[in-house]
Amino acid sequence: GTPQQMWDSLQRLTALPGDTQIYCGHEYARANATFARTVHPHDTALEKRVTELETKLNNLQPSVPSTVEQERLTNPFLTAGSADRFAELRRLKDTFNR
Repeated sequence: GTPQQMWDSLQRLTALPGDTQIYCGHEYARANATFARTVHPHDTALEKRVTELETKLNNLQPSVPSTVEQERLTNPFLTAGSADRFAELRRLKDTFNR
């Protein structure tokens, strides 16, 4: 779909109660966290989440589930503020190599 369609979908997701659990179908948490740090390098909520994530993954535990509230606070795609900014972040993520 278009960036606007994806942004609209994400807005519906973030409207759910904060304790709603999110189960993704793939394990991209470490790569996503690394990217998120480049967007929000001094975000304390993100740093806390990355520390928790690294602990889980280093202990061979899954990073899922997440919650809507965690995503609202730490997911740069959800904090983008607009479909245009979302599209810009998506382009950056598509070419992100770390």
